[in-house]
Order: sequence, then C-alpha cells, then structure tokens
Amino acid sequence: MRTPLPKGYELKINTDSSQVGIIIGDVIGEGGCCISYKGEMLMEPHLPVIVKECFPLNLPIERRLILNSADKDDYSLIFENEEQEGREKERFDARKDMFKRGILHNASLSRLNETNELFAVGIILAIASLYTVKGKYYLIIY
Repeated sequence: MRTPLPKGYELKINTDSSQVGIIIGDVIGEGGCCISYKGEMLMEPHLPVIVKECFPLNLPIERRLILNSADKDDYSLIFENEEQEGREKERFDARKDMFKRGILHNASLSRLNETNELFAVGIILAIASLYTVKGKYYLIIY
C-alpha cells in the first residue's frame, strides 16, 4: 500500500540557483508509476502547481516514517529491507527512468536525489473544461 505525502507537507525542490518550497495539497490521482497532488509553490505570488511523485506500485518500497516511526517527518522512499533492495533495485531504477522519460521533459521543476525521491512539478497556467450541450462544444477557462 502506498502512503501519500501528508497534506501541508513542504517539499523542497532545488533549482539551478536556489531552493523552492512547495506545499503539498490533496491527492488528485494515483497511477501505476506515480501519485499526483495539488500543490502551491511558495513564491510571490503563490503559484498553483501539480506535483507528480514517482512511487511505483508492486515494489517493496515505503516511506521511511512508516517503516520506522523514529524517523519523524522523513517521508523519503526506502526498501522495506536490504534483501528486497538487492532484488528489486533494478526494477525501481527502470520505473524511475520511465518516469523521467515520460514526465520530466514537460515539467517546470524536478528533483532526484540519493534517497530515491523523484518529483515533477508543473505550473498550472489555466484550468479548462470542455462541455457539450445539445451537440455544441463549450470550452470554459477558469
């Protein structure tokens, strides 16, 4: 079972010249390779963002905090034990590569570090909905 990041968690993303904070909001989707969240980039003005976290299904990985409650506020991903890490690391690395190829080239910011965390952040420029009423299409931009 994958445990999402808690609402209100501040994710730190390193850019080329600085560090940007992102407040994690509600989970908006879960797929085979990632969990998606609403978020807010801590800039002036605050910007709404979508955060995708590479957290594949069917691998023995979990948040450090879940496996060891002494690691307070550490939500990094780790293997459940060393034996599983030796057996499953190649599969996890392949999923991370797939995530990078499919998502990161479209993201505004990204982060990959030695604790197996991989995030893609996209800034929401507009939210639109397409409706059909009596055979006519209407595009509403919020």
